[in-house]
Amino acid sequence: MAMTLGKPKSQSLPPLDDHPEYRPKVALVNRLKTELNAKSSERTQLLNRKNSTAHKSVVEVLSAQYLEGTPTVDARFSLDETITSLSNHIRALVPALEQAEKEERRLRIKVSIETAEEQKGLVREHARTVLQGLLLIQQGNKGIERLCQARKDLGYTEYFHPVGLSDWNEWGNMEDSTSRWSMMLREFLEAGYITTAEHHRLTHGGTTL
Repeated sequence: MAMTLGKPKSQSLPPLDDHPEYRPKVALVNRLKTELNAKSSERTQLLNRKNSTAHKSVVEVLSAQYLEGTPTVDARFSLDETITSLSNHIRALVPALEQAEKEERRLRIKVSIETAEEQKGLVREHARTVLQGLLLIQQGNKGIERLCQARKDLGYTEYFHPVGLSDWNEWGNMEDSTSRWSMMLREFLEAGYITTAEHHRLTHGGTTL
């Protein structure tokens, strides 16, 4: 029984970010990235400030602070403490972010596999539409070949050529187990796009699904 060329049904697939389990995973990754960037930036600024006064004595630093306002005797010590604290936070954030990203990737793969499984039926419909189109090209070009052969038998030049795919002549015949046609039909069968009966029919002279 021949297939009728129709438009396969569509299926609405929501964005992955809308998935109830995936959304908080992404939010966590984004939050950790923001915190890591903020603390890294703050530490860099403090290190630059520390380096700018590294060559000065405590007296010189205090003198400069007197000019600016009330001096802080333990300013350098507080700066070192803050830098150390930020470094500890950064060292803790890096593996936390890596773990969060790993869990996000794992869930994305899991949901992707699940949705792909749900859409297999649609893919099969589209694939069968492709195959039907190829079979129609095959039928049309066979008609052109017969016309050319008839012209040749009557003493005329062949004149006409196959149309459609540019390398169509290289596809060979579906009955030939070594042809490109045969290889493609096996792929369709293994993918579940055609049945065993349909495959047998096409490889034994059939022209339609």
